[in-house]
Amino acid sequence: EHKGPISAIHINKFDTEAASASTDGSCIIWDLERQCRRQILFAKTLFLCVRYYPTGVQILTGGSDRKVAYWEVLDGSLVRELEGSPTGTINTLDISPDGEYFVTGGNDQIIKLWRYQEGTTTHIGLGHAAVINSVHFSADGKSIISASAAGTIFLWECPESERKQPDKNDMKINTAAIAAEDHSNPTEEHIKDLPTSRTASGSARSSQHSQRDDGSERCKCSSNASSISSRSSCLQSLGRSAHSPQSSDSGLKKSTRSLTKADSVRSTQREGCKTISK
Repeated sequence: EHKGPISAIHINKFDTEAASASTDGSCIIWDLERQCRRQILFAKTLFLCVRYYPTGVQILTGGSDRKVAYWEVLDGSLVRELEGSPTGTINTLDISPDGEYFVTGGNDQIIKLWRYQEGTTTHIGLGHAAVINSVHFSADGKSIISASAAGTIFLWECPESERKQPDKNDMKINTAAIAAEDHSNPTEEHIKDLPTSRTASGSARSSQHSQRDDGSERCKCSSNASSISSRSSCLQSLGRSAHSPQSSDSGLKKSTRSLTKADSVRSTQREGCKTISK
């Protein structure tokens, strides 16, 4: 019943419903048992991705309007909208198996990890040099995998310190870099202008640092080409430091740094979060 191309489809965990998203601005919830339409959702956007919440009560959508929308499955009502990106479309998203987080990727080439209930960004992942067109959580929720238009795949380790209290304050990341976002700065429009902190050197990898005017150092980690990149780059708080965005999408970075937790997880993104009253 879509009048345009179908861009995404997802089945709920109970195999009773499916949600299809289309670039015609419609998203349809289908009853798989009765093989009929249950709800149809409309928005002024080209829907590019859709995902069921684990309990099946809500779906998330993303598209050309750069927003992430929460929809009630029962009545098809829009309950919340988040500004997913200030610059690019939201091409892909996924929800963690426990429903605590979701992850987005799009034309801004940035992986973003969000708290589902609060609608706030907790971490970002930098490194892709092309449009991100697919992102997924692993079945255990410990890893995130992303793919880009450059033909590369990145494996990220989901920051477990955000899920439960760790034994130590620092957690080493061995597979991917997710930069913890400093929520005193709610946008990422000027990431490349932010100072970068020093990255630790990994074995068989060298890093060069150039002194900046403000006394901070910009990280220039060495890289080797790889079709599937296991990344362990600089981890910093956004707003205080960020990894240089000029890294190659096909590069393999090897260094380790302790994850820096965001100062105030719930203090930002509220400007881009709008709750729709029923």
